[in-house]
Amino acid sequence: MFRQGIISLLKVDPKLLVIGEAANGSELLKTLNGRHADIALLDIRMPVMSGTQALEVLRQRFPDLRVIMVSMEFNPSIVARYFEKGAHGFIPKGCDIEVLVEAIYKVREAGNCYDLSVELAGRLNKYSLKNFENTYVLSSREVEVLRLACQGNSNKEIGHMLRIAERTVEFHKTNIYMKTGLKSLSDLIAYGIKSGLGSYN
Repeated sequence: MFRQGIISLLKVDPKLLVIGEAANGSELLKTLNGRHADIALLDIRMPVMSGTQALEVLRQRFPDLRVIMVSMEFNPSIVARYFEKGAHGFIPKGCDIEVLVEAIYKVREAGNCYDLSVELAGRLNKYSLKNFENTYVLSSREVEVLRLACQGNSNKEIGHMLRIAERTVEFHKTNIYMKTGLKSLSDLIAYGIKSGLGSYN
């Protein structure tokens, strides 16, 4: 019923096309064979093959597929774990359809989404800029780029907000990865959560 409800609501949006559905991870893998999908919504708790198991297989077989995890379980350690496993977004089950649609658009355009619920925003989006500067020796501009990226903004959007060129945004992101030794924004956010850098200022 939950799955059918989501599908019905998503079909209302003319920019979204639902190409298939599955009751578990095993069915999902069969559904994706021979079909091109941009984004998968993946429930953590499923029979036969769980969302956790399915995510690991999806990252191997469909590296270009972006995955948004959906779950009733919602705490920093769980969110961090799925970002580390390669998820591109994490939203609470039962969220408003507007939040879900926004997550889909954010993941499609920016590659990741993190702050689409009030609860998660309070944990992931209130980074202590001083902690980032002291821990990673990031410049104030790099911290600002990081903060906006964590909000799901694309390089183009970040450039517009900071009034800098898109290539400059890419340059700052490259510096962030070099300084932290991490390989992706997902890794950086996951590390920030686990290290307690998502606390309130």
